[in-house]
Amino acid sequence: MRYDISRRQVLKGLVVGVAVVGFNPISRLWITDARAGGDPFLLDLPKLDGQLLTDLSSREAVGRDIGGLVFETPHAVLRPGSIRDIQRMVRFCREHEIPVAARGQAHTVFGQSQVQDGLSIDMGPLNTIHSITDNALVVDAGAVWKDVLAETTRQNLTLPVLTAFLGLSVGGTLSVGGVSGVAFNKGAQVDHVLELQVVDGRGNRLICSPHANPGLFNAVLAGLGQCAIIVRATIRLVPVGTHTRYTVLTYMDQTTWLHDLRELIARGESDGVWGSLRIDPSRASWFYEINAASYYTPPTSPSSDLFRGLSFDPTAVSVVESTYYEYQTMVDRGIDYLRSIGLWDGVAHPWFDVFLGDSRIEEYLAQVLPTLNPVVDVGFAGFVLLFPLQTRNLRRPLLRVPDEPLVFLFDILTSANAPGLDPAYNEMMIQRNRRLFDLARSMGGTKYNIAAIPFSRTDWMQQFGPAYSPFAFQKAIHDPARILTPGPGIF
Repeated sequence: MRYDISRRQVLKGLVVGVAVVGFNPISRLWITDARAGGDPFLLDLPKLDGQLLTDLSSREAVGRDIGGLVFETPHAVLRPGSIRDIQRMVRFCREHEIPVAARGQAHTVFGQSQVQDGLSIDMGPLNTIHSITDNALVVDAGAVWKDVLAETTRQNLTLPVLTAFLGLSVGGTLSVGGVSGVAFNKGAQVDHVLELQVVDGRGNRLICSPHANPGLFNAVLAGLGQCAIIVRATIRLVPVGTHTRYTVLTYMDQTTWLHDLRELIARGESDGVWGSLRIDPSRASWFYEINAASYYTPPTSPSSDLFRGLSFDPTAVSVVESTYYEYQTMVDRGIDYLRSIGLWDGVAHPWFDVFLGDSRIEEYLAQVLPTLNPVVDVGFAGFVLLFPLQTRNLRRPLLRVPDEPLVFLFDILTSANAPGLDPAYNEMMIQRNRRLFDLARSMGGTKYNIAAIPFSRTDWMQQFGPAYSPFAFQKAIHDPARILTPGPGIF
C-alpha cells in the first residue's frame, strides 16, 4: 500500500491510561505518545469507548493460548467498551491491511485465536447477559458459560448442550462447534443457536439466522472467526432438573465397554453418556469407563434400572449425587485444582481431537492405544475421552463429521508434566498428532478444530468438502481484505 506525504496528519490520538497512541502506516506500528513526537505519518485512530493497549505485558498476555505451542504477539490489544469499538477498529484495520483476531478464553490449542503483528480483540469486556426467557438466552460473546449457567439455573433452565469445561466464552465455543459428552442425542452447541449478531471483515454489524442471511450464519458457526466476529448470540434454552446423578461404570475389556456404551446410546434413557480411558499402573494396561448423567428434581429420582443387562464390574461403580450446577462445573473445579498445583497455567497442552465413525472406532483404537506412552502421550494431568454424537442432530455444515448415524469424538487431552517451554516435546507431540490424524482420515475421520493438528490449505479443503465453496463465497463477501483470523490458513 502506498502513502503520499500529503496524507500526513496531526496526531489527536486516543487516551489509553497515560498513553496516547496512533498508527504509522509506513512502519506498520502503533505508536505511544513517548514515541510520537515529530512523526509526520501518524494517523488518527477511531475514538473508542474502551481501550487500545500497546504495552508489552498486555500484548504478550495474548501471545499464547492454553496449548503453549504457538506464540504470536500482536501489535495491539483492543478491550472494547462496545460493539461499536469492534466495528471502528475492524474498519481501520481493513483500510490499513492489519490482521485481526477475536479472542475469548483462548482454549483452542494451536494458535487459532492468535494473530502476529496485528490486532487482538479481547472479547472479555463484552459479557452482558441481556435476557433469559423460558426458551431463549440473549448474551454477549465475551460472557463465560459458567457465569451464564449460574443465571439460567436460577430459573431451572439450561442450554441443550454445554461443554464439559465451562470456563469458556460464548463466542469461542460457537466459533468451533461446542461438543459435549452430555449431549450425545442433542447435537452440538452450534445446532441450538437461534440468531447471531456479528461484525464482519468490512466492519458491518449484521444479524444472521437460519432464515435471515443463512449463508453467513452457516459460515460463522464453527467457522473459526474467518468471515465475521460473533458479538452477540440468541440460543435455545430448555427446562432442567435441579439435581444430577452421575454414575461411572468400569470395564477391563474394550469390546464389552463399547457394546454397553452403544446400548446406552440406543436406549436414550440417560441425559448424558460418554466414555473415558485410563491406564491401570499395576498392570500397565488400559481400563475403560462409561460415564452417565441423569437430571432430576427431588422428590423424584432417576430410574434404578438404567443399566439393566450391562456387563460392567459391579464392584467398581461410582455414584455421585449433586446439584445440577455442581455437576456441570465439576471439570472447572478440577482445572482450578490443577492450576493450584502448577499443572495448568504455562503447561503445554498439545491436544488431539478427531471424529471417527462408529464402524471404524474399534479398528482405530486397536491401532492407536498400544502406541501411547501414558506418561508422555497423556501426562499426569491429561485425559483420554470418547464422546458419542448421533449425527441426525447435527445441522451446521462446518462441523465436519464422518457420514455415519453415530460418530465418536476421540480426545487425547495431553498435558505436559511440568510448566515451561520444551520445543523438542512440542514438536514431538505435533508430529504425533499429525500421524494419528492421517490414520484417522484414512478411516474417514475428521478434525475437531480445537486440536493441535497442523493443516495446509489442501487439508482444509478436504476437511470441509462440499462446504468449502459456500464458505469461501461468504469470505469473499464479508471479508474481502482477508484480515480476519489469518492463523488457521483456511483460505
